[in-house]
Amino acid sequence: MADIKKKVIVDTDSEKTFRVFLQDLGNWWPKAYTWSQDQLVALKVNPIVNGFFTEIGPYGFQSDWGRITKIDDNSITFYWQIGPSRAPEPNPERASEVEISFNNENGYTKILLEHRNFSKHGTEGDTYEEMMASSEGWDYILATFVEYLLTKAP
Repeated sequence: MADIKKKVIVDTDSEKTFRVFLQDLGNWWPKAYTWSQDQLVALKVNPIVNGFFTEIGPYGFQSDWGRITKIDDNSITFYWQIGPSRAPEPNPERASEVEISFNNENGYTKILLEHRNFSKHGTEGDTYEEMMASSEGWDYILATFVEYLLTKAP
């Protein structure tokens, strides 16, 4: 299985880009890519080591889908705790890992994303990696983020 690597360059400050990525997650993350979809109440991140990416759906139902393993001024690494069938994966030993960095480069922000260790998802890891590497995976998620960042972010 190959790692997924994506690069996006945007005409914004890297500090703002990272802040918007984390603080406005519920505003830019595609609702179709949540369990609650149109009934989504909130998506939030507790930006500390062992903090969670959490979806809050109708009736106050909460589901954690990522656990932060490293965070600093311009990058975040977390377990991707969503299985190939889109079910939550509470065991971090069976989760892949995502690392995203936001770096200044000649007045622009270079966003680098790496999604790795798909083998931890078991026999469906190859198929899952192909889906996340497709135009409907990280390309779509990052494009949605960039559109929000450039047109709607405060």
